[in-house]
Amino acid sequence: MGTSLWKRTQILQWMAAIFLFFLLREWLLPLPELSDTGDMTVFYLLIGTIILLDVTIRSKWIAFVVKLLVALFLFHSAFVAASFFDIEWLRETISIMIQDIPQAFSQNWDSMSIVSRNVLFFLVIVVVVSLLNYLVLGQRQGLWFVFLTITYLAVLDTFMPFDASESMMRSIVIGFMLIATLHLSTVYERPHAQVKISSLWKSLFIPMVIVTLAIGVGYSAPKAKPAWPDPVSFFQGKNGNGSGTGMKKVGYDTNDRMLGGPFQQDDTLVFTVTTNDKFYLRGDSKNIYTGKGWTKSEKSVEAINHPFSYEWGNTLYFGMETKKVQAVIQAEDEQYPALFYPGQMKSIEEMQPAQATLTFDSKSQGIITHNGSIERELEPKNHFTSSDDNNLVPGPNGIQMSHYQLQLEVPVISEKRMIEAGTNYPQEIRDEYLQIPPTLPNRVRELAKQITANATNPYDKARAIENYLRSQGRYQYETTDVPMPKEGQDFVDHFLFDSMRGYCDHFSTAMVVMLRSEGIPARWVKGFAPGKEIKRNGEQVALEVRNRDAHSWVEVYIPNNGWIPFEATASFSSPLRVNYDRYSADNEQNTTPDQQEEDKQSTTPDKKDRLLEDDEQIAGIGGTFGSWNWNCLWPIVIVAALAGLFFWKKRNEVYVWWLARKVERYSKEEFPNRYSLLITIFEKAVSPREPGETLREYVKRLRITGDKKQDLLYATTMYEKMLYGYKDMEEKVKTLLHQTIERLIRQMKP
Repeated sequence: MGTSLWKRTQILQWMAAIFLFFLLREWLLPLPELSDTGDMTVFYLLIGTIILLDVTIRSKWIAFVVKLLVALFLFHSAFVAASFFDIEWLRETISIMIQDIPQAFSQNWDSMSIVSRNVLFFLVIVVVVSLLNYLVLGQRQGLWFVFLTITYLAVLDTFMPFDASESMMRSIVIGFMLIATLHLSTVYERPHAQVKISSLWKSLFIPMVIVTLAIGVGYSAPKAKPAWPDPVSFFQGKNGNGSGTGMKKVGYDTNDRMLGGPFQQDDTLVFTVTTNDKFYLRGDSKNIYTGKGWTKSEKSVEAINHPFSYEWGNTLYFGMETKKVQAVIQAEDEQYPALFYPGQMKSIEEMQPAQATLTFDSKSQGIITHNGSIERELEPKNHFTSSDDNNLVPGPNGIQMSHYQLQLEVPVISEKRMIEAGTNYPQEIRDEYLQIPPTLPNRVRELAKQITANATNPYDKARAIENYLRSQGRYQYETTDVPMPKEGQDFVDHFLFDSMRGYCDHFSTAMVVMLRSEGIPARWVKGFAPGKEIKRNGEQVALEVRNRDAHSWVEVYIPNNGWIPFEATASFSSPLRVNYDRYSADNEQNTTPDQQEEDKQSTTPDKKDRLLEDDEQIAGIGGTFGSWNWNCLWPIVIVAALAGLFFWKKRNEVYVWWLARKVERYSKEEFPNRYSLLITIFEKAVSPREPGETLREYVKRLRITGDKKQDLLYATTMYEKMLYGYKDMEEKVKTLLHQTIERLIRQMKP
């Protein structure tokens, strides 16, 4: 009978595979926080499928082919809008990769398309996870990978803005269970071992309880303060507690005339937000860049005395698909005389204090809150352009908001629509949002031109600049060691060419200025990032927004669409939803105004579209590969290279060890099989057997110690007798041969 395609996998092997999956998951969990990597689901599916195939399919070649097909399918489902059976998308992908081959050989990764980088990333996952399956599950070598995982998390916790304490605890528990399961699986598979499966379960359960309990108590118990200073601050020459002379605290501020300089992180809780979708909390935008910071041109302020009945219209987006969002914002330790809101305002349902009135700047979309209303003739400046009550205007005093509930819309971007939008900008947009100071150094303009050289439309140019600022660690996110520009030096020029480090204000301002130098209207927006998720119930999610989440980003004006947000800062993830449909079939010919209105009101995207939190894609196929911060990954690459070199140099010893383990799996009744493997070990470890050489001649020729040679000659003699008719071996002889081979194996193990 032929060999079955499927493996007979024991329950302990399944458990080991599950533990390996969760350990690999710990490697991916920090990526969304340290880079702009979005939804990790597709990568979890790929890793889980690879492990499943290696555990169930006997043939490695068949398994490898299936892995490639699965990777291709997941790549398509995640990043391509066209049908999987439409061969055109595959042809375009192959064509793009062929074009990028010279860039790959020259290691010019920035010039490679997102398509090629994503394909390479998927292939890397397939190869690396397959290798780990072989070493950890196949060869039962789990300890080194557990140690490497904990080291990786410790490095991230120490030197990166990532709290890995919970990840390390999980990894210790999972790693211990993986090692224990691998060991028990080996014990259970020994033919001569008299072990009941129930006793193995007990052996696994008790250590799990002890380790989990010990780690839980250690984590929950009170702890003394660290005796050593923080290593990063220590190496930077600071005192380790975050203090410093003249260092401001992070938070939302209305004065942006002088950007730059270091600041201290501040964990003060500002809002608790309950919503059905994460998005930026918009505060204000500014349009005049001075070379040092941002100011506003003349405002266009509208008085809103009756906020609950006011109709907001389309103040940010129009003519595109949107998603309806409800947000309940509860102010905590910090309160502001303003409304911070995600997306585009549609209505206000609740406000506390209830007597608050509003002023709305239709240019910047900033909303300021006031304490009640006064008669219009009593308002000294009389600067409001319109009002929902001609006799009243908001009072002159601001009022801090403690609670408000909003109905809003957030955009769902169609790449195809963005690309086809053109450059027919309204004149008022050109006048307000193409301003750059005449003193801007020419090298800033030249850099923008170089970055966007291969882009043919404003949307792709914006993506190219965004990707340039975010990718490969060219510019470092830094909050404490941030130098100020020299006297008279342009803020953007200093960041792009001299310091090359900073925080969101540096990245977002640089992107706006470079876009404007290319004739693309853009503006600088400030508010808060979505914050940290603390609770989820179905679609509803609760978020904590702290001062450290104060953020600035970029909005680019796209004709017939409005203001589209872009994320230029490397350590922040964009919450923008993108439909990567530039390669999909053109089904939108002769769209009527009624159809446009219907599309605009639609809140349910096509199930084939991929809506990612990650928004760093400059080609039609989205991706996360290009968003990786390679400064975080180079230690992993070095460790992997050293591990590969070690295994290559020790390959003979590893092979001998593997053969020795294989010998142990045969019982004493299977002496011929055990002897054949024993001879193979001597051929690999001592000396190869020459052509035409008999077994007895080979053993006598070997340069080994006398006791080894005597044992090997005895085993060879008995093997030859069995070959030539000595079939009925006494039990005593079987036991003696078994002990002899066991002794030889112990002596030959590396």
